[in-house]
Amino acid sequence: MILNQSLRSDISLLWDSELDYHVCRNHWKEVCRLLDLMPAYALSAGNLQLNLDVVQSSSGCDVKSSNYGNFLCSIEELDSVCMEVPDVQIYKFSPDIFSGWIRMLAEEKLAKRFIFLRECWEGTMELVALLARSGYISGKNNVRLEDDLNETSLLRDGTVQALNKIFVHHCAQYNMPNLLDLYLDHHRLVLDLDSLYALQESAVSCVHCVIFFFFFVEPIVCY
Repeated sequence: MILNQSLRSDISLLWDSELDYHVCRNHWKEVCRLLDLMPAYALSAGNLQLNLDVVQSSSGCDVKSSNYGNFLCSIEELDSVCMEVPDVQIYKFSPDIFSGWIRMLAEEKLAKRFIFLRECWEGTMELVALLARSGYISGKNNVRLEDDLNETSLLRDGTVQALNKIFVHHCAQYNMPNLLDLYLDHHRLVLDLDSLYALQESAVSCVHCVIFFFFFVEPIVCY
């Protein structure tokens, strides 16, 4: 009611209530302003969980796990079919207030500060697409991790290693060696054998990632 009044009063409003009001009315300019002012109580420390049992085609439709038939073992024999991105921030309140185009813009804006609306993801497609829109994959944005309202720190090593592993897995699953090559260049990876071994170790639990490394990544650094 207060927000609907033409003359604004000096009454203090809860941040989440004001956000809900502007989201429902598709006032992106105000939503954007509020996301920049997100208080610490709206965030919680958490991890992203990726379920790699879900294999999707480039069109986004589920496909049978027989796609793994070209690799040395079946998906059931893999050491792990899940990946985790540690040390990120999760939006505490229900993300259901966001929908359609305003949700897409909000997710992109928050991802630039490594804040996510949800913890669980099916496969790598959605997360990689979100990171691409946020500028992380191309290196256009110096993505930072929010520790609290006033302080930021560079992404922690565990977070970066997890992202590298996810991106290698994604490029291997969808056979994208050229995209992986660009990613390695933007993030200055595999410039020497030490960094190559570190990236190999991060992907060792994924059999087809190791195969992908053998045929596509190792020749890059060896050359």
